[in-house]
Amino acid sequence: MARIFGAISPRARGLVESMAKAVQRGFAEPAFKELRLSATQDAQIAVVDRRVERFAHDAGGIAVVIDGAVYNRGELGAFATDAHLIADLYRRHGFEGLLRRLNGDFAIALFDRAENTLWLARDRFGVRPLYYACTADDFAFASRPASLVRLPGVGAEVNHRFAAIFAASHYRYFDNVPQESPYARVAQLPSLLVTLSRRPLYDWSLLASRGS
Repeated sequence: MARIFGAISPRARGLVESMAKAVQRGFAEPAFKELRLSATQDAQIAVVDRRVERFAHDAGGIAVVIDGAVYNRGELGAFATDAHLIADLYRRHGFEGLLRRLNGDFAIALFDRAENTLWLARDRFGVRPLYYACTADDFAFASRPASLVRLPGVGAEVNHRFAAIFAASHYRYFDNVPQESPYARVAQLPSLLVTLSRRPLYDWSLLASRGS
């Protein structure tokens, strides 16, 4: 499983470096590599996997990283990777338009340099995890919450309500609030919900959940 992460912040480089160390510690094998895309001076997105080139694409002002797989890629055009397909669909249909056309299990981060905008999304069933944290100056996301809790202003304070329901429900995630995580200051992106993050105003907003 690939893992994606990134940040929008005046200190994006340092934040992503910190998250990269946490991500790498989660892999037992040294064969996993990191590919980092500098979307702008204040924005970086990255992916870690054995074959990172399969999960990243950066061309024409659009940078994409993906965890997961698109099952209907063959129906949507002749593209070498899912990340390349996603970038092409975004140019033609916009972000919400591309999501309506995808069948698969995935978590996606796409940065549009021309619009200075970061888009995040998960598949309809939320198979692939994606978490985010937001402070006064920073917005960061990652496939695993452990990559976020070490960031300034986030911390590892426990979300006691989430932990209690998780334990009482015999460790079933679907009994819990889909926007929450085990950590108080880390949120989980619900399935097929789009996050729009803009610079330089740090206007982080969650768009409505899309059911199709």
